[in-house]
Amino acid sequence: MGAQRYHTSQAAEFFIYAQLHRLGFNAVITLGNAKAVDILVYSQGKETLKFDVKGLKDSNYFIGLKDSICDEHFFYCFIVLGKDATKMPVVGIVPSNKTKLICNFWKSFRVKKDYSVHSKVISLLAAKEYEKAADYVRDTVKSDQGFDENKQLYERIANNRNQYLQELKDCLMDWKQFEQTYSENKEE
Repeated sequence: MGAQRYHTSQAAEFFIYAQLHRLGFNAVITLGNAKAVDILVYSQGKETLKFDVKGLKDSNYFIGLKDSICDEHFFYCFIVLGKDATKMPVVGIVPSNKTKLICNFWKSFRVKKDYSVHSKVISLLAAKEYEKAADYVRDTVKSDQGFDENKQLYERIANNRNQYLQELKDCLMDWKQFEQTYSENKEE
């Protein structure tokens, strides 16, 4: 991992970690490079919440998402830090069981199939621009029809747009929604 990518990754993880503590969650960071879980939130007698933080400095694809993880207690935190450190980053919290609504499958040089989410989709969803987000996802998966998942998502958007738009509205959480939904996981 290059120095810039490392610093971006660390900044993203610690930003999410700080926000979780600020909201009253008992969070711990898991250390190491090749890990699927970056942050854990523990609460006595409650389900452990797991976070995989994906950080970018600028507009690009979030990669390294795990196709096999589909758990309502596992979240992807997508964070676009931006070039200007004086501005707040764009953050989107997506339960792993909803990431396939916004992802694009592609062939990477390391694996036969990988999937990613573009930072523009996260920014559009965070701004509640669902029509534009749907168009962006549709155009992305349409341009890469090499995988059945992309074909199916394209058809889903084209044939059931209203339903897809409703699902998009429920896909990404901001901090307020996350806190309201998982308030029972806070330590008293």
